[in-house]
Amino acid sequence: MDSRVLDSALKALSRYPLCDRCLGRLFARLGRGWSNRERGEAVKRVLVMELHRMALEGEEGALEKLVSIAPNVGEVARGVVESLSPGSYREGGPCAVCGGLLENAIASAVEEGYRLLKAYDVERFVVGVRLGGDVARAEEEVKRVAGAGYGESIKLRSGGRLESSC
Repeated sequence: MDSRVLDSALKALSRYPLCDRCLGRLFARLGRGWSNRERGEAVKRVLVMELHRMALEGEEGALEKLVSIAPNVGEVARGVVESLSPGSYREGGPCAVCGGLLENAIASAVEEGYRLLKAYDVERFVVGVRLGGDVARAEEEVKRVAGAGYGESIKLRSGGRLESSC
């Protein structure tokens, strides 16, 4: 591949299952105005499309690479993998960084923030987190493996608007 973003994503997803938010955070300083969840989903989709293209064009190892990362990519890869290699899609585990808990934690914090702040003239708020040592170590390891250089820490922020639920 000749994209630093896709190369970094492939390095990370070759070793670790990542939710959209945790993958997207590796590229947080790219794609102005996008959430980490949107960024991560976009990167996964483009990566799957590129590997699909490579497999269709007969590039050596492309199909094997796609099948091997599919469990770490998740549902986005299922249809493509099944179309190219029926029966070879495997379910992956929870996100290696947040354990699959970040999405619900943010949604709960946004709901609670909305409940507490709706009576005030507040349009935006920031949800902060305190990381346990295991999460911080896992995040640093994924960043090291990916070598992306455009990321942010899970500690930085996850914002919400009072008129929406993130």
